[in-house]
Order: sequence, then structure tokens, then C-alpha cells
Amino acid sequence: MNDRLDGLDVVEKVACRIVERALGVRAIAEDLPPKQGVVDAYLDYPDGRRAAFEVTRLSTDSGAMNQLSQLLEGSGVEFWPAPGEWFWTVEVGHPRDLPRLCRIFNGVALLCEELEVNDPANLRYMVWDDDEVWRDDINWIAKSSLKMYGHRPRGESSILATTGVVVSGPLIPPAYSRAPMSLENAITEVFASSHIQRRLTKLARTAADERHLFVFVTGQDLTANLFTNTPPLPNSSILPGELTHLWLTALYCGVTLLCSPEGWRRVALRELLPVVD
Repeated sequence: MNDRLDGLDVVEKVACRIVERALGVRAIAEDLPPKQGVVDAYLDYPDGRRAAFEVTRLSTDSGAMNQLSQLLEGSGVEFWPAPGEWFWTVEVGHPRDLPRLCRIFNGVALLCEELEVNDPANLRYMVWDDDEVWRDDINWIAKSSLKMYGHRPRGESSILATTGVVVSGPLIPPAYSRAPMSLENAITEVFASSHIQRRLTKLARTAADERHLFVFVTGQDLTANLFTNTPPLPNSSILPGELTHLWLTALYCGVTLLCSPEGWRRVALRELLPVVD
């Protein structure tokens, strides 16, 4: 049986599932061959309203992401249950490293928890008991395109504690030395990007009751400071043009900032983040 999101890549599917659970809408894929220049999906409300929906990242390596999406499509590995107590963020810099990562992730993650080491690449400098079974894999991680980082759980309000995340965008939490960014400056940065402008144009020319832009923020984006510094959110909406809803989403801390005509609010992803199959 075909899924109504078939044809979208895994990142777009995840965004659709998050918004479905947050708003009680039903997402339907739209950007499917032979269509061109259309929005990624529509969101149908129970009362008959329809929203146009676009998904993107603030920073992208489109070639690697497209390859990775093809590898992950239908595999169910992009969001999988972590084997222990920690939440893991993983950057896959090149799709060729994904198959081995899938084979070794659980064992390496559990070893890191046991030794309380956040970055498995650092295990190559350590000696642990007589068990050297993971030594070759640890050395491989250090030389590969992977960047793995384990986050110790810090309570319900913290990062997701039961899900591992694998994407090719860097999700390591941003450096604390970066100066905090105001929400207004962050929005200016978001909409200054040419690929964001193209999506806004696509949304503006689409007939719909609402227009939603869903943006994944990574730990390397300046906008990521919004999630580490948790500034107060204004009551008013500051969206440009025809856009009615903006979702700024940082998976590494399990939060999305949602701007709508009602203003801004923080939405925890703990109950919204799906497993894509």
C-alpha cells in the first residue's frame, strides 16, 4: 500500500510527521515527478483548510544530502532507538560511511556510555580492560567523515533521550564562544539565503489558506544560538510576505521554534519526532 508521503526524501517526511503531530493535520506529498516547481507537500486541516508546505535546511551540502536520502529511503535507520541511556547526534559527511556506521553504532554507543566518553573518536587514546573488539571501528570513526556525539540525559526538558539521529548536516552543539543572536537578527539571516528566498517564492505563488516553511537548523548555523541561549520569545509574528508559519527546528536539542499569526512558541519534539519507515 502506497504511503501518502511516498516520493519525498526522508528529511521531508520527518518534517511532515512532526507538523502532523503538532497541528493535527494530514500531510500529502506534492513535489513528485513529473511536477516541477511545486511545494513539497500540502497540509490538510480537519476543517477543510489547506496549507502549502516547504522543507529545507539553513545550510546544505545538496549533493551529499541527496545521496544520503537515497540510501536512507525506506530503510528506517535515519531515526532509530539508541541502545542505552544517551541521545546521539551523528554527522555523516559522506554517504559511503553510512553502511558501516549502521553495523557498529550500537556497540560503539554502549562502549562510550560505559566509559563516559561523548566522542567515540577520543576512545583511540584510551585503554579499556582487555576488550579490543571495537578498536578497528574506533580508529575508522576517527578517520571517516563521521562526527558522533553522545549527550547524557538531563531530564524531560532536555534533549531527546530515546532516539538516535543520523543526518548529513552537522548536529554537534554549537561552540559556546559564539555571541548570542537575537531572534530578529536570526530571522534576517534565515531569509537572506538565496535558497530560502526561492522557497518563499514557491510558497507565495501557491494557492493555499496557509503557507508553512520548515527549516532544519544545525549546530554550525549561527541561528543555533537561539536554541542554546533560550531567549524570551516575542508575542508578535515577524514573517515576511505571504508566509504564515515558520518552523525553526534543531533536532540536537529536541526543540522547534514556531512562528504563526498567534506569535512565537517553543514546541518540544519529544512526543512529535517520528520513526520514518
